Amino acid sequence: MDSLSIPALVIVEDWTVVGWNALVTRLFRDYAPLPREERNLFRILMLNERYRTDTVRYREMARRLVARFKWDYSRTSRPQVFEALIAEMQEASDLFREYWEAAEIRSHFEDVNSATLPDVGEIAFHHTSYAIEEVPGQRLILFAPADRASADKLRRVDEEMRLGAVA
Repeated sequence: MDSLSIPALVIVEDWTVVGWNALVTRLFRDYAPLPREERNLFRILMLNERYRTDTVRYREMARRLVARFKWDYSRTSRPQVFEALIAEMQEASDLFREYWEAAEIRSHFEDVNSATLPDVGEIAFHHTSYAIEEVPGQRLILFAPADRASADKLRRVDEEMRLGAVA
């Protein structure tokens, strides 16, 4: 995935991150030191304080995340994989409980998010996910720059990382 010039990661059915490229590490988080059980993207997005700074945006994100998570749960052949996480989230998150009871279910989740680097500034991304046909239950999530300024900043970060890897 490091040959891609945009951030990309792979999640399995229960949203555990199993693959990512260097741009994800640089822009969002380094999953490498985290044990597999701490790499659940759903848990991270719902519970990490980093995503709660804008309350209105967080509520909207949580609503859509839970609706997509319900879709994945409804389609799984391994519900036990989800049930422990659902129980944990019901204990840990008022918003999860609220939206879990709602009727909304989403088969696709797209959003705009951003990363801010001290030496570059904010980079806005559109992200979307794609099923990996060869590996059922896995999804590739791609983060494409949301505008020209973000594309220019991302290109600069990517080039600096590639030059650093060569040096």
